[in-house]
Amino acid sequence: MLLRGRPPEIGIMLAALKRQAGRDMTRVMNIAVMHDGSASLRQGCWVVFVAALSVVFSFALACAMPFAAIATVAAANMPRRGALMLTGVAWLTNQTVGYLALGYPRIWDSFAWGAAIGVAAALATGAVSLLSARIRSGPLVLVAGFTVAFAVYELALFSATAVLPSGDDAFSLPVILQILWPNMLALAALASLHKLALSIGFLARPEAGRDGAYA
Repeated sequence: MLLRGRPPEIGIMLAALKRQAGRDMTRVMNIAVMHDGSASLRQGCWVVFVAALSVVFSFALACAMPFAAIATVAAANMPRRGALMLTGVAWLTNQTVGYLALGYPRIWDSFAWGAAIGVAAALATGAVSLLSARIRSGPLVLVAGFTVAFAVYELALFSATAVLPSGDDAFSLPVILQILWPNMLALAALASLHKLALSIGFLARPEAGRDGAYA
């Protein structure tokens, strides 16, 4: 007589396989969560590191803070939200150092210019982010991105002079060049440090579909 249904041994084996599969899936998910958490932690450390550099830049350069360079490196290698956050942290650090340590005047136009600088830095970051999504050549992202970032940043600040007080020579060629060269040096330094962080595995490579600035 044929036995109906499956033998009990097969049922026991299937149950054991299901339990093992469940354990394996849980292990994989835990590893994924740990990896994501580690990547987020390291990304946070990079933001803190840039904030620390912003303190150095603030003391060394004051109003010539290299926001165009920061915006370029951030937007060329990070998602837009992360890039804006990094630029925002750098701006907040710069303003904090300025008012607490460098004696920025605590008057309305000084606060207004501080806000204008933050908006200009955010616009520069957004512009580079849009550009990097369309340019796949790695080094070209940095060159074109920095050009766009610096132009957007300066144009945004120049536009602010329509409603905010400004010196007659604030946007003269010598002043613009005085702001340009620290940005170029900062770009080289930040790009080199970021590339090093990628090469040693401290930071994750750019997401799929983006080559990043060093491909």
